[in-house]
Amino acid sequence: TLEISKLTETGIANVLVTLGPPLNRLAGDRDVVARLAELSEGEPLLVRYYAEDLYQLAQSGAPIDLRKLRPGFGSFFQRWLDNQQQLWREEGETYDWREVDSALSVLAFAKGPLESTDLKALLATVHSLQIQRADDRVLRPLRRFVIGNGQPGAGYVLSHPKIGQYLQEEMFRGLAETIRKGFARWGTEYLDAVNSGSVTEQKASTYGLQFLAYHLQEVDAPTNDFMKMTGNGWRIAWERLEGGQRGFATTVRIAYAAASRETLSASIGSRWRCALAL
Repeated sequence: TLEISKLTETGIANVLVTLGPPLNRLAGDRDVVARLAELSEGEPLLVRYYAEDLYQLAQSGAPIDLRKLRPGFGSFFQRWLDNQQQLWREEGETYDWREVDSALSVLAFAKGPLESTDLKALLATVHSLQIQRADDRVLRPLRRFVIGNGQPGAGYVLSHPKIGQYLQEEMFRGLAETIRKGFARWGTEYLDAVNSGSVTEQKASTYGLQFLAYHLQEVDAPTNDFMKMTGNGWRIAWERLEGGQRGFATTVRIAYAAASRETLSASIGSRWRCALAL
């Protein structure tokens, strides 16, 4: 993980200055800057979000009152979402909030960027939701917090780890186990499809290849699920992805570790398969 430096009050004032009028005046208000430092806890991304909101308020001439807000990303995100829902209702925008929340929950527990096809498949597996397109109807309301276009090499991902942390620990805490198991189930089914040839190695999910092993570890999956990652289809898919065997070898080592949790008599065949593959 990248350790991003926290912004001091001076740094926050500089952010306000860079946005130009009408925030120059606020940059010189020590009380406002100190309150922003408290609310944002120095997180650069959160400082930027607050600065953007203050800019819009200043342009509209609306009063700026930071006293009633609570520190932290969770407070900011929930307030923004509540305000946006009210605004969209007033403007006549119609979104299926079950779909929006479901997509947000999948992105929160994802371990990397998701291509559009993967997001659609995960929504079907985890939440039993069938959608045609993810970009407009589902993700458009969340574009402030989601980057990427869902294409290969530019999958959908939350714009900051703090967002995912808040969503996992607060907003979707009650669904965490269900979502994690859904990721593992989707990945295992996909793994079976690649090994059987019903999904060609050329079309194998990059996300599945890179992160399935960690999703299986997260739910303490049975050894048999890990052992499927030693299949030849999975090996070829890895080879096509990276041009070598390193990624495949890593997943085989993870499978060996899973087999080693069992007694030697119960797992000797699995251990030998992993050893020979390596």
